[in-house]
Amino acid sequence: TESYEHTLFASRIYFAFSCGLMLICMCFLFLLKHNPFALRYVSEYRESDDAPDVLSALLLSPETKSIVADQRSPLCVEASQKFDDIPDASIKETLWKIRHMLFSCFSVFFVTFVIFPGVAVAINPDDAWFGVIIIAMFNFGDTVGRFCSNIQRLWIPRKVLPFAALARLAFIPFFVLCVKPKLITGNTAPYIVMFISGMSNGLPGSLSMIYGPQTEALETEKERHIAGTAMSLFLLGGCSLGSLVALLMTSQGWV
Repeated sequence: TESYEHTLFASRIYFAFSCGLMLICMCFLFLLKHNPFALRYVSEYRESDDAPDVLSALLLSPETKSIVADQRSPLCVEASQKFDDIPDASIKETLWKIRHMLFSCFSVFFVTFVIFPGVAVAINPDDAWFGVIIIAMFNFGDTVGRFCSNIQRLWIPRKVLPFAALARLAFIPFFVLCVKPKLITGNTAPYIVMFISGMSNGLPGSLSMIYGPQTEALETEKERHIAGTAMSLFLLGGCSLGSLVALLMTSQGWV
């Protein structure tokens, strides 16, 4: 049908654009290995020797070439001494120190991907503009929330953040009741609540990523490095598990 062809065409554009962005990111990640700033502070890049000589000759600046050629250069020695002299950090202890921020990050993105976009769009599938508007409302609210994270006066206190993230669970039954048994009717309430959901995703999500590596209990740079990596993993874990739950809900006919 015509609608199917339009959907197929739009899907191809979407995924082609996404693949293009990923390809660009991969290229930038490769070029990062030839960046003087990255070579100075990331020891793994200095130790990597997998770059072809011809490509290196084309891409590397004179400063970068000197750093790669001489592992004893002042830049490398300075960075290595600062990081390598720090005692090894325990991953288990580091995770325990930032457990509240890990929970906040995971729960924020878990709730978001349970309700968005699948369950939210299913509220009124017969109205083509409903899906567009409700997705726009979330993205607009999310942008506002992330912008608010730049204003420190609007920051949620660290001790309150886990409770704010947990409170977002209330969004799940609200949107489920909008779909089945459709106790909440109309489009206005879902639009407003989706905007609030977007704001409560952008601000707490950003703050959890900020607070995590800056936890006072983290004593060394290695602990902060582990904390940053763990926060990213829990963010992705929340997105993945939330998407799986949403898929289970829609496939089983619960919504």
